[in-house]
Amino acid sequence: MLNTRLLVLSLLAAVLTAYAVQAGTLDDAPFRFAPPTKDWKIDDANLRQIGPGSYIAAMLSNSNLNLTVAILKTEMDSQTNAFDEFCGGARNSLSRSHIKVLLDEPTTFLNFKARRFAYELPRPGGFTNYNETVVFATPTTAWTISTIGLQNKTNDVRHAFQLFQKK
Repeated sequence: MLNTRLLVLSLLAAVLTAYAVQAGTLDDAPFRFAPPTKDWKIDDANLRQIGPGSYIAAMLSNSNLNLTVAILKTEMDSQTNAFDEFCGGARNSLSRSHIKVLLDEPTTFLNFKARRFAYELPRPGGFTNYNETVVFATPTTAWTISTIGLQNKTNDVRHAFQLFQKK
């Protein structure tokens, strides 16, 4: 009897683990990524915790364009100023002396109230990355989408945001 229960529990755990891996971490996102070509690779199999309540939900990459998109998911309180506080934290992280902030403005993204940042970040080897980040929130989750490319790829970095669609 005990062996049967262990076998059933083991099989159930295996099935649930397989489902969780196939489900993807963007399933509950209010958007989907819709690339026009198969050049984009999507890694969204596992949430990777980067801080309390903050996770890398997916990494998207296109080696032909030399672009990377990081999607972060952060649990938020439902207080009315939580989004503004979250944006303040994003702004604070860009205040380091080696980061050149080019843009910090309110915007909308997929009909959500959002904040857009553009900045340059020097990298080892003498080159500079151009980054654009959009931060927006649903009632309980803040989403950060950062697109990273070389300094001469600003148009490709901007265009990557057009590949997202509201669900």
